[in-house]
Amino acid sequence: MTPLLTIPICVHNRANRLEKLVTAMCTQNCPVPFEILAVNNNSKDNTRAILENLAARLGDPLRFVIETRPEFRPGPQLAHRGGAG
Repeated sequence: MTPLLTIPICVHNRANRLEKLVTAMCTQNCPVPFEILAVNNNSKDNTRAILENLAARLGDPLRFVIETRPEFRPGPQLAHRGGAG
């Protein structure tokens, strides 16, 4: 089903918290189809590997993109441009 709502999360070096956050978000009861768009903002830890594993395991509703510029502004902008709803 096509998502009507995009929940963006911007992450930077938060691999240790990411799985718990995404799992909790996926268990929410939402009246409309939604997706989670994770923007990995130039993380140096294993955030990318965690996102790849979560995406493989969960499929929809998780998507992620990699932002390589080491600053805050590009992450939210990328999430805004990539959202479905």
